[in-house]
Amino acid sequence: MPKGVYNTMWNESITRIDAQGVFNHQRVLRFTVPGAFAPGCTQEHRPDHVRTANEIYKNEFGIIASLTVDDAWTINSWVQLTNAKGPIRTRSNGSHDDESKRDM
Repeated sequence: MPKGVYNTMWNESITRIDAQGVFNHQRVLRFTVPGAFAPGCTQEHRPDHVRTANEIYKNEFGIIASLTVDDAWTINSWVQLTNAKGPIRTRSNGSHDDESKRDM
């Protein structure tokens, strides 16, 4: 997992996490989404991710991580709406820390 600091919701407040500390020594399936509440992501992609999460975990992945540029408050609402709270860890990278270092 690339180095970076991401925002997430924890106990109803925004918490900054270090990717190396959270994802270190685990096989991570990481994908990005263009934005929470975008029709394609909300209606098609996210339900597929939630539906196939157990199958992905059976293939020895320790974490499924979704990264988006939205703020943590928006992401939290989107996660609740799409029933993705348990299987997928959605993180905010509004500062683009990770992508700018990797020319993404």
